[in-house]
Amino acid sequence: MLRFAAFWVLLLLLAGRAWGQAAPDTAVAVLRTVPYSGTVLDQGWKFRAGDDPAWAQPDFDDRAWTPVNPNQRPQVLPQLHAARIGWLRLRLQVPDSLRNRALVLLFQQTCASEVYLNGRLLHRYGAVSAVPGQVQPAGFTADPLEVHFTGPAEQVLAVRFAPWPPLALFKDNINFMRVRITGLPGLLRRNVERAVGPVANFATFAVFLLLSLLHLFFLRYNPARRANFYFALYAGTGALGFLGLYGGWQVQGMAATLAMSILADVFLLMSYLWAVRALYSLFNYQTGRIYIGLWVLLVVSLVLSEFTQFTSVSVLTTYSFVFFGFVGLASAEQLRLTMRALRQRQRGAGLIAAGFVGALLCALVYAMLIIMQVQISFRVSSILVAFMALSPAVGISLFLAREFASNSELLLVKLRQVQELSAQTQAQQLEKQALLATQNELLESQVAARTMEVAGQRDRAELALADLKVTQEQLVQAEKMAFLGELTAGIAHELQNPLNFMKNFA
Repeated sequence: MLRFAAFWVLLLLLAGRAWGQAAPDTAVAVLRTVPYSGTVLDQGWKFRAGDDPAWAQPDFDDRAWTPVNPNQRPQVLPQLHAARIGWLRLRLQVPDSLRNRALVLLFQQTCASEVYLNGRLLHRYGAVSAVPGQVQPAGFTADPLEVHFTGPAEQVLAVRFAPWPPLALFKDNINFMRVRITGLPGLLRRNVERAVGPVANFATFAVFLLLSLLHLFFLRYNPARRANFYFALYAGTGALGFLGLYGGWQVQGMAATLAMSILADVFLLMSYLWAVRALYSLFNYQTGRIYIGLWVLLVVSLVLSEFTQFTSVSVLTTYSFVFFGFVGLASAEQLRLTMRALRQRQRGAGLIAAGFVGALLCALVYAMLIIMQVQISFRVSSILVAFMALSPAVGISLFLAREFASNSELLLVKLRQVQELSAQTQAQQLEKQALLATQNELLESQVAARTMEVAGQRDRAELALADLKVTQEQLVQAEKMAFLGELTAGIAHELQNPLNFMKNFA
């Protein structure tokens, strides 16, 4: 992790050194040609604090003025910010081939300004005032300004400006004033390329939003998988970050643009930490001092990167170094967790690692383009940033989607097994019911037969009882007749012997 972070910081240092190289100043700048991509006018400028309308005139003697290159960060130009109001002058040698030709000046600036050409006011960008509270800048990217170089070969471009004081409190990654001259084809190309930026930001916002809703859906059907909750936070904060970047293209005014940029930075950096927390939960790792330290470092990084008056003591603490340095550290922790999961052969670690490798490759390409001082178009920059942000999110979401699909397939298999078991149980119940019905019928027939048998036995018993009664009556009658016969015989015998009778009677 430390080696990866050190490598990332080294790239940033080299990039910062490449950005910090300024072109040498000359007394008169020579505009030999205007290429398709345009030419940045960063040589030959002179500066003086104060305010005098005569300083716009082409015949004014400015040899005592201070040479300066305004195409640098405001923190590198303290003399410009110290002046409540000031002037910049550029003597430009224009060849005959470019005179009377429609050209366009493109201003990117952090101040309010008035642009003069040969003493004639061309345009006002915002409200210039010697009172700091009344300065109203128009925006970082000013509207294109059409110019026609007529008259002598030496043209004088003068800019009356007033710094915007609140900007000194915030980011230091925006140059004080960059003036680019191009033709109408170059302007059309620039407009087309600039249209890619907001489209790419909004598309990335939409993808992150869908991924956040997808993880909430996964969490709804599998609450035990807490990683989905943290991935939803990761994708949600990423969506808010790119929504802030998109809003920066849409709002008007420097204050609103700066506010949207700060909100975008806050949410984008938070998304990296939620991604780290999601990996801890996904791979069943316990959070510790590294994770807590990253949250502390997040707060410090936001303060140092957004409020650069605290960091102007060193070129190593600029916005770009702090912002991308934190991104590098958070990415290193993500990579460490993923590599650890790969060594443990955890499921899905390879797919997630592929996403982080894709983001790392995009970051390396972007850093190398800066180091080699290659002019990066809006289209290339927007595409690289979008891929750098989406690669890990897509890798993680593909893994969780595959896991959800496998779980769903497993549930379908279990459901089919349950259905088969239910069908078997139902068939067994039907068989049992049929057997029970058969047994009931058999039992009923046996009971009926037994009942008939018992009824027959009862009838026979009743007949036998009747026969017994008749026999008993006959026996009783026979006994009675026998007793009467004996009694009659005795009486007759006694009557035949009266003397015995009389004796018995006496």
